[in-house]
Amino acid sequence: MNPRTAPLLLAVGVVLGSAFTLYAGVPAAALGGWLLVLAGATILAKAADEGLTGGGAEARDGFRLAQTGSVLGGATSALLIGGVDHPSFAVLGVVATGLVLRGAAAGLAAATPEAWRSAAGSRISRFALVAVLLLGLAVVLDLAGSGPSWTPDVVLVLRGVVMAAAAWLAAYAVATRTTLQTTRLPA
Repeated sequence: MNPRTAPLLLAVGVVLGSAFTLYAGVPAAALGGWLLVLAGATILAKAADEGLTGGGAEARDGFRLAQTGSVLGGATSALLIGGVDHPSFAVLGVVATGLVLRGAAAGLAAATPEAWRSAAGSRISRFALVAVLLLGLAVVLDLAGSGPSWTPDVVLVLRGVVMAAAAWLAAYAVATRTTLQTTRLPA
């Protein structure tokens, strides 16, 4: 696997992990998605660290944040598969999704040499952060039963918004994979 094909793993993993964590509630499929994200982010972080892609430390840090999110999502899914169920796992799934979306978008934006593509990645990163923060707040209010009566409806809408961000990131990852620099940068 090389830095040009790793974004495909990232794209598929983000969509699978987010969809099966936020909507379908199928922890085995979500675990598979988070493992794909982990593999893609690990390859891209290593490539950024070795200077095989642009962005250097900024790209590496973004991909490492995505790795952290995928590990959190994978651990949450593994616990659910093991029969450990708690309402707070819904919040952990939202946090994991947010870390993956924010980190992957920021890492790809930093690694992309074209300014307009990099700006698009930054917009995805900011959009995902806001959407996930709002979703996290709504989920906490819903779980606590302290929100207004329409909180479950807001949670449903915000899940759709976060899934739109995941789909946007997946499309961005596929589009940027051909622009990633794959030759060693001069020292």
